[in-house]
Amino acid sequence: MDVLVSARTTPAKKDAVQRKLESKGLSLSQLINSALDYFMEEGELPGAAAREHAERDAEGFASFVQASTLPVDWGAVGDNPADYKKLLQQGKQADYESLA
Repeated sequence: MDVLVSARTTPAKKDAVQRKLESKGLSLSQLINSALDYFMEEGELPGAAAREHAERDAEGFASFVQASTLPVDWGAVGDNPADYKKLLQQGKQADYESLA
């Protein structure tokens, strides 16, 4: 025995999805059943693992940038690019010396 499942969405979204499904010989019922099966097996929505992985990657990248970025006092640089290079050299030297 089957049951009727109802969901709310915009008519435009329903029509667009239905057209794509029909072009593949599928129905909206098959999509819903497939989504329900996926959730039963995985315990999460499709794409949730990918989103979580992307968030972890973004956090990891932010940590990497924080750890590998040299703070520069831009007010001390002025208009002379050589001052910027000198500040970088001093900052790197201080970092290297702190490792010794």
